[in-house]
Amino acid sequence: MIAKTISAACLVAATLLAVAVPASAQGDGLYDEPPPPGSAFVRILAAQSNPPLSATVGDTSVTPVTARDVAPYQIIQGGVLSVRAGDVQMDTEFAAMRYYSVILHDGIATVIDDTLEANLTKSTIIFYTLPANDAMGLSTADGKTSVFQAVPAWSSASVAVNPISIAFGVNHAGEVVSSTPTIQLERGGVYSIIASGTEAESLTINKNTLDK
Repeated sequence: MIAKTISAACLVAATLLAVAVPASAQGDGLYDEPPPPGSAFVRILAAQSNPPLSATVGDTSVTPVTARDVAPYQIIQGGVLSVRAGDVQMDTEFAAMRYYSVILHDGIATVIDDTLEANLTKSTIIFYTLPANDAMGLSTADGKTSVFQAVPAWSSASVAVNPISIAFGVNHAGEVVSSTPTIQLERGGVYSIIASGTEAESLTINKNTLDK
């Protein structure tokens, strides 16, 4: 079964990586080279237990990932491109200067637009819900402070929070069913929290990166 779902999500994109800088500074190694004009940024997220998945987007081989993990974003040339991974083959449009996560599950690819303006004074949390059925909530691990009330399955939501040391918990049917380790959030950092499993029994947190 091959299907495509595109939903607007909220992720703080590392747009500063794409800001043009003087050529002399680039040559001196002070700044990273800007991506080519028309570039987009894509990563793979595997929802289920399986060996590492290899995928291609257009002519670009995307970093393989294991279940409940995310790869770094990679630079691709924007446009309508073919996504191939295992039994999945689909064409979708990747707009220039936008960030995307391709979620692979049950022979389906769900494409989420992760782009939002950067917030350099806060930390940004992106909550992905990958259970098969119900909406899930996110809170602090002790359940006392809600972050998101109910995020539908196979979608995401984001929020800017203070850069503190914290553990998060996922809520299902009014109870915290799993939690992350305590992590020190960094100012300007972007973190993906992935709830997976039939009842969100697995919860992981990863800091977003860009593969240069």
